[in-house]
Amino acid sequence: PEQYFIPAHNPRKGALTFKSETFLIAMYDQIIKQNPNVEYLFKTDDDCYVDTHLFQERIKILESENKTIDYGGSLIGWNHPDRREMKNWYTSYITYPFAYLPTYATGGGYVVSPKFLECVVGEGHVAKVPYMTLEDSAVGLLAERCDIKPVHTHGIHYRLRHDTSIRATVQHDVQKHELMLELHELVLAALN
Repeated sequence: PEQYFIPAHNPRKGALTFKSETFLIAMYDQIIKQNPNVEYLFKTDDDCYVDTHLFQERIKILESENKTIDYGGSLIGWNHPDRREMKNWYTSYITYPFAYLPTYATGGGYVVSPKFLECVVGEGHVAKVPYMTLEDSAVGLLAERCDIKPVHTHGIHYRLRHDTSIRATVQHDVQKHELMLELHELVLAALN
């Protein structure tokens, strides 16, 4: 079908969506089915530093506010699909005919619950929704299909913050090993 067409100018088109959907399937099959006590799973990119202690604190704050967290992260809403064919995240009208994408969490890091995975994977929606090349919006589309409202979790930064002395749950775009260690040292110092 047209939505699986991979143009010559971008042979990796759609690879991130495949990776994310594979992650969701693997977490459902290998973690959720094996351990019903798991409350959350966190997907992140390999160029991200995750402050797990701060992440747990943020989750506890949301839970104390009685917010249900089945899918959350740094949210983007009211975003238009990219209709320019030569762009990385091109989405045709055939694949997705709507003017706006569903609200979604940026792919650098987002949290999902067993309920989310049960609907997305267990009920087979991952195989039924249109294959979107923008992984973030693909997962947002799955949440929408499952009638799961995304929750904004503070402190997930899509780009590396210029002031790395301020703790963040997730710092995205950490390209150098030395910077990854610097961020880790900052977290260790804050915990002591």
